[in-house]
Amino acid sequence: MTRRLAAATCGLATGLTARLVLPGHPTMGLPLTAVLSVVGAVVAGLLTDHLRFEQARYLIAGLGALAMLLAYALVVT
Repeated sequence: MTRRLAAATCGLATGLTARLVLPGHPTMGLPLTAVLSVVGAVVAGLLTDHLRFEQARYLIAGLGALAMLLAYALVVT
């Protein structure tokens, strides 16, 4: 449980940082950015648990958050 919470926190920080650096998509507000990044990080965290990538958990969680934001931006536009 704490691993998923840590992955969600990492994803939230990554998503909000990405939003500040690349404001890009005008229809994606801050709450949607937060939700998408947390979902992406938690899914990536579950993947690392399944594949046993213990050392790269937070890196993969951050990449999962960015991938979710990018996928949303590609689908909506």
